[in-house]
Amino acid sequence: MNRGPMTARRLALLLCAALADDATVSVLLDINGAKQPLVIPTSGAVDATVAEFAARHQLDGGMGCADRACVENALRRRANEAVADARLPRARCRNEPCGSVATALDAHGSNKCVNGLGSLYDVLLPPSVRERATAILEVGVGSLDDAQPSSMAREVSEGRLRTDADVELYAERERRPKPEGVRCVAEYCVGASLRAWAELFPNATITGLDPADDAAALNGLHERIRVITCDSRDDSCVAKLGSYDFIVDDGHHSLDAQRRTLKTLWPFVKPGGLYVIEDVADWGERLVADRAYLSKIVGRETPYFFLEALRSQTATSSWPGVPKMGALVFRRPE
Repeated sequence: MNRGPMTARRLALLLCAALADDATVSVLLDINGAKQPLVIPTSGAVDATVAEFAARHQLDGGMGCADRACVENALRRRANEAVADARLPRARCRNEPCGSVATALDAHGSNKCVNGLGSLYDVLLPPSVRERATAILEVGVGSLDDAQPSSMAREVSEGRLRTDADVELYAERERRPKPEGVRCVAEYCVGASLRAWAELFPNATITGLDPADDAAALNGLHERIRVITCDSRDDSCVAKLGSYDFIVDDGHHSLDAQRRTLKTLWPFVKPGGLYVIEDVADWGERLVADRAYLSKIVGRETPYFFLEALRSQTATSSWPGVPKMGALVFRRPE
């Protein structure tokens, strides 16, 4: 029997039923050095929940704010994003859309799809580009050493890499087995994206640059992967690098580090090659807008653009208080 088009009321009733089993969502926040969950009811009352949370923890500053009203506004935005995300259907990958590059990154346990970069790489790295490439370099191998500023340990402990076990990805492709000799915690193993790049670029050597000792343990485990124990900001350390079709800066995420790494590594990008700075956060506007600084490094004829990442805004895959996050992409002229 034809029941006709779904009415707005019927759609609303179905939506409420879908949320009935999960009446709250939670955003984990750093409050005075401790993790505190902001538990938000999916049925409303966000304003009251946020106000009570801010008062209980005496949040009169932080998150880029200098007063209570600003803090509550930032918390309200994060809460509304989390509630909106809870209403979305389950995704095939951690981030939609999900093509061949994002699928490989996700399967190897990389956090690039969590950060919304999987779809970017699906666009930038079609099969023809990947087949021609002979050398790839990534800054930041994904150490689990807590002493390293870019350690993955915190993301793992806070569940930011978690994916629903029954999403379609796992019906099509199992996550790679944990490689022997590599440090692993939960479902993450050091060097996840390097292993994904080795799969995606079949004719390329894959080089990782990282000062962490557990990153160096990857050497000898894959015939096309090597790791250099080095700080990307150190000119003398990177002096012996070769030239690369694709360089990814996924190292220490700060304005100063990303600027200095670009200055140090740009000379190693091949003509026609790509250089991507990942996880550019609230300093992104200053990084992108400083055209004089960038032109001194990459030249006035080098095209570049900033893409705000299409990341899922959830408690397990986003960073409270960060207004935007994305990637800065350069292409060296032929």
